[in-house]
Amino acid sequence: GASPTYLHANPRYIAMDNGSNYTANDVMARVVRLGIRAHYHTAGLDALRTRIERLFNTIKTKIVSLFSGQTFSNILEKGDYDSCANASLNVEELNRCFLRGVLDLYHHHPHEGLLSETPYQCMLRLSNEYGLPLPPNRDVLRHVMGVSCERSISDAGVLFLGIRYQSKALPIFRREARQKPIEIRVDRFDLDRKRV
Repeated sequence: GASPTYLHANPRYIAMDNGSNYTANDVMARVVRLGIRAHYHTAGLDALRTRIERLFNTIKTKIVSLFSGQTFSNILEKGDYDSCANASLNVEELNRCFLRGVLDLYHHHPHEGLLSETPYQCMLRLSNEYGLPLPPNRDVLRHVMGVSCERSISDAGVLFLGIRYQSKALPIFRREARQKPIEIRVDRFDLDRKRV
């Protein structure tokens, strides 16, 4: 449902927070597999993260403030407010609101740091001048970001959610695995294909 005007590209680098969920080995491995460099700012120095902090503030004031169940910036601001009891969105709805907020509101709103150009206009101008790295295709995304689970290979292939998958490579993997389960990766949005 977001505006179709956004551009698809593979980021060259991502500025990330120093929280344990961003520095975890699994996250770092996925970022590296996608050919992206991670950049971590010095912890505690918000002034070094002005662009992302500004984006968070825009999301907070223009999107999150419209819903109940907020967690607030700190315990003093939160006070006695019961965030859980007032929750009004599930995670999927919240993600959809963030996506729409970034793509439709933030990217199309004039930005003081860009001399009143919108982030979308700036990206379009610079991509016309310098080009954009192509985004990863569905197979790469499934291989890197797919849901990982283990399955055994039978003579009928691999069974996942009642769907049997078969390929020319499976008999080779089956001989090598010798009845041991193997890791598969599935794109939960496209069950037509999977990565063994």
